[in-house]
Amino acid sequence: MDRGPIHDLWPKVQDLAKMVRDPDAAWKSRALAIGALIYLITPLDAIPDVIPGLGLVDDAALLVSVIATLAVELGQYTQKAAIKGLEMAEEMADIEVRKHNRIVRTTLLGSIGAAVLAIVVKLILNALD
Repeated sequence: MDRGPIHDLWPKVQDLAKMVRDPDAAWKSRALAIGALIYLITPLDAIPDVIPGLGLVDDAALLVSVIATLAVELGQYTQKAAIKGLEMAEEMADIEVRKHNRIVRTTLLGSIGAAVLAIVVKLILNALD
């Protein structure tokens, strides 16, 4: 599946599989996608998969038909999924930035405390001389 039409179709098949697992997707769309995916993996086909060159034609035709039927919904779904992923990434980045800021603050306060302590010790030692 590295080249050609199957390669172009594969990301859409993956999107169908993701949509099937999403409880927020419309049930009719999920049912259609489930049917197409089951047909894809089932060995019982209109044209048997064991026939070289022709075995996947019916699978590809069905997938193209389902993807075309669900094009608008699939596009909306992938867009929502991308936005959700982006929001999740932003949340994770914010958490990491807060952790980093806390570490930097702690380090700076520790450094300032050590510097103040060094100055106090030096002043005390100078006063003793």
